[in-house]
Amino acid sequence: MKDLFIGIDFSKEKVDVAVITATITATGLSETAQRNYNEFKNSISGFRQPVKWVGQNSDVIAPSSWLFCGENTGDYSKPLCNFLYGKGYDIWPENAKSIKDVSGIRSLKSDKADAPMIAEYAMKKP
Repeated sequence: MKDLFIGIDFSKEKVDVAVITATITATGLSETAQRNYNEFKNSISGFRQPVKWVGQNSDVIAPSSWLFCGENTGDYSKPLCNFLYGKGYDIWPENAKSIKDVSGIRSLKSDKADAPMIAEYAMKKP
């Protein structure tokens, strides 16, 4: 079971990352800490930075309980996904339409808003 959900919104120059911590309750998963957000360069030299930042914002949750999830954007998402997978992290590249269909219509459309929406999707989707 995962306890930390990391939503990634990929773009050419940067990745927006949001972290949600959750625990199991009688009614399902519930958030247990304040959400965190940051952005990083989408480059090979910058891939370690989001992982380090997630570790600092993980409430001491073991990396085996982390789940990275992001919209599969092909060339923009593939390098970071490969990096994370190669380091042994669980990464879920998902179809953007699936995320948007489940998340509903959002009046605010921005990378900063999309990253937490993706983390919510990962947390709520079985």
